[in-house]
Amino acid sequence: MRYPLGPRVRVNVTKEAITKAISADSSKCWIAESIKAAVPKATNVVVDLSTTRFSDLEKGLRYVYLTPYSAQLALIAFDEGNPPPPFSFILKNAHVSKAGTLPVAKELRDKVKTAREKKKLERQSARRATLTKQKLVARSEGKGSVPRRVGGKRPPQLRMKRQFGIRAFRGASRQRLEADAALADRADNMSLMS
Repeated sequence: MRYPLGPRVRVNVTKEAITKAISADSSKCWIAESIKAAVPKATNVVVDLSTTRFSDLEKGLRYVYLTPYSAQLALIAFDEGNPPPPFSFILKNAHVSKAGTLPVAKELRDKVKTAREKKKLERQSARRATLTKQKLVARSEGKGSVPRRVGGKRPPQLRMKRQFGIRAFRGASRQRLEADAALADRADNMSLMS
């Protein structure tokens, strides 16, 4: 049985998407809007510092990518008030799992009319059933290639607000250093007064 591959997506972030975005909101993100432009069938697009996720409800699949480092740096800069210039990046090596809820799947089944479409839907549902168990699948792209993970549980998703993220978050570390310096100054002043 063939396992589905996640699409390799080139995302071009435009200046218009950056200017319309809301800071520190994963669902109103300029990268999410750029992904919707690159993949018209993408729904439920969510971008945070660790993962980028979207669903293709026609196929009944959810794709979870690790957010590329260049996009992470641009997100951090944007959330700190420094909008990045337009750029592009590639989403690849997705973790693929089932998507959608039972009512959505039932609605899709009801729309199927021909025998050929029914067979295709049965193949897709059998493929989705195999995604509940996690497997490692070898790649045939070359020597030393990393196996890809298919099925199983998705990586954990952060909350919708980007308040915390990677440890090297510049804004948080700057605030922490300033607070630590203020506490040290207060402690020095108290010791001089006594």
